[in-house]
Amino acid sequence: MAHQPNRKWTTAACLTNEGLHDERDKLTLKLIPDFLRSDDLSDWIFTLQTEDPSAYGHALAQWHDTNSRAWLVMAMVKAESSSQNVDSLVRDGEKVARKHAGISTVAHELVRLKVALGRKEEARNLIDEVISTYADMLPVSALNQFIEQRARIAESSLNFLKYSGRKPVAFYDMEGMAASRNLLNIARDSWDSQYADQTKEDYENEVADRYKSLLPWTIESPLTRKTVDIL
Repeated sequence: MAHQPNRKWTTAACLTNEGLHDERDKLTLKLIPDFLRSDDLSDWIFTLQTEDPSAYGHALAQWHDTNSRAWLVMAMVKAESSSQNVDSLVRDGEKVARKHAGISTVAHELVRLKVALGRKEEARNLIDEVISTYADMLPVSALNQFIEQRARIAESSLNFLKYSGRKPVAFYDMEGMAASRNLLNIARDSWDSQYADQTKEDYENEVADRYKSLLPWTIESPLTRKTVDIL
């Protein structure tokens, strides 16, 4: 094979020619050189990135061989309702200590698999437990995902509406993208006496007024566009 200097590695295509794309060149575990997966972390990352169906079997084997919860999470992420030994994997996931750092991912994947296996009542109970116990500890984005899952398997229209709101994760303006309170603080801190044409107090009052309408959204949960379409 002739040497080609323009070959490069991507997650979309493995060792493809730069500037060219072939849908046949999907990233699979077999195409990844062993030296790139020689350490556990790199192996875990590449397994996550690939859409290779064999990734589930590899993750499951790693979980059984190492008893590493990171590989348990990976196996659950890659599992489908038709996957081999999925019932046993679900039981393993249920045993994960609730204070484990990966509880949000494990619980999210448990819900997904339980729904796929037709165990919706168990899925509802798990989501309700997570929301009632860990809501204050979860990132807003993670909590939103659990609430979305709960809305999808709501047992009534009333419960669908109950779980239809989502808290905004971030806002965007000329200061960047962040929570509204952080954007306010960034704007306040940008006052510079060398360039300002007003006092610091006047500037801070102006900034506070500018962000006044955004601050309430840190606790509000508006309906999503998808929910509005459904209604």
